[in-house]
Amino acid sequence: HLKIASTLDGKIAMNNGESQWITGETARQHAHQLRAEHMAIAIGAQTLRQDNPRLTVRLPDYQGLQPVRVVFTRSEQLPSDVHLFSDGDRQRTRIYANTPIEVALKDLYQQGIANVLLEGGAQLASSFLRDKQVQRISHYLNPSYLGQGKSALDDYGVMGLSHRIHLKHVEYMTLGDDFYLSGRV
Repeated sequence: HLKIASTLDGKIAMNNGESQWITGETARQHAHQLRAEHMAIAIGAQTLRQDNPRLTVRLPDYQGLQPVRVVFTRSEQLPSDVHLFSDGDRQRTRIYANTPIEVALKDLYQQGIANVLLEGGAQLASSFLRDKQVQRISHYLNPSYLGQGKSALDDYGVMGLSHRIHLKHVEYMTLGDDFYLSGRV
């Protein structure tokens, strides 16, 4: 399940990495509910380095399990002082270095993890799309434009309009000033 939060022109951050916050509080709370529905949250190493995320469910009165935190990296050179390696939940962090996506997903499944929320990085999101490993996309859209900045997706191999990803069974709603849509790939 790929989650994206972007401006209307598809930007997830400024060129300098500034990204907090693209969407408003209501959309962010909804995204935490989405996290609560998944057994794992995955990001790429670049997102880990730039954002230092916690990848936890932070909802008022939340009593459920926290998701396993997954980091995909091309190397094992990751900062050691980030939340995922220094907080009380570090035993729930999994690292996949130079591991094919399908192999990592099979390994997670063997650990009892049946669903993954993909949260971070245009490169990682595009890799999952290219490998046809995304079944659902949820997109939080803020009614703003950056013009320049980091795009939500890198090239994932679409060779023409007839081959683009088209969502089916789409749900729409407004969340504060933001717009949310979700559908099956």
